[in-house]
Amino acid sequence: MSTTNSVKLEPCYQGHREMLGIPLNPADASNNNGHYFSGPQSQYHWDLYGESQLIVRKIKKVDVDETGNKVYADDVVFRGNSINRKGWRYGIHDLVSDLPLSDSSRVPVEPRHCERIVEIIREEKPDTVVLFGKKVQEELLNHLHFGTEYGVNHGEINEMIPGCPTRFFLLAFPSRKNEDSYSFSRKLEKFIKIREYLDRIHP
Repeated sequence: MSTTNSVKLEPCYQGHREMLGIPLNPADASNNNGHYFSGPQSQYHWDLYGESQLIVRKIKKVDVDETGNKVYADDVVFRGNSINRKGWRYGIHDLVSDLPLSDSSRVPVEPRHCERIVEIIREEKPDTVVLFGKKVQEELLNHLHFGTEYGVNHGEINEMIPGCPTRFFLLAFPSRKNEDSYSFSRKLEKFIKIREYLDRIHP
């Protein structure tokens, strides 16, 4: 599928990360801004980071730094670690990183997309990988022949890639749009479980 909207988002995944998030693809608004989770509904995502204490203070999707300059949350949390718990490094890489489109039902996932994500995880070995949303979970679980009997907001499912110590978590996509099925509190519970797991392996 072609798109007239060029990709402006740069994935953050190089080097060891305590947590790597895998959403489906760039949403139009965030891509246009050139920053992850910066669209109209995106504060919800950053609130989960703050409430779960994965970051030591709450942050707005577009914030100001100590000198009063405008900063985007993804630059602070993904490209830096100044407010991340224990100085941990968090990252993000869309499964389909080459197609900006807000309508996820129209986003085709090809084998090369899954192969690329698995390659990155094998090489970088993040402590945890979070698969956000049903489509991402089904595609990667099927690709890895892991089984798809888990719920969308299941949480921890252990290691998935042979020879790779990365622990996987399945979470509902962090959005207000799916609140009827997955409330903020239910999503927060899983974010806290990730933080608790990282606390155990990095006391």
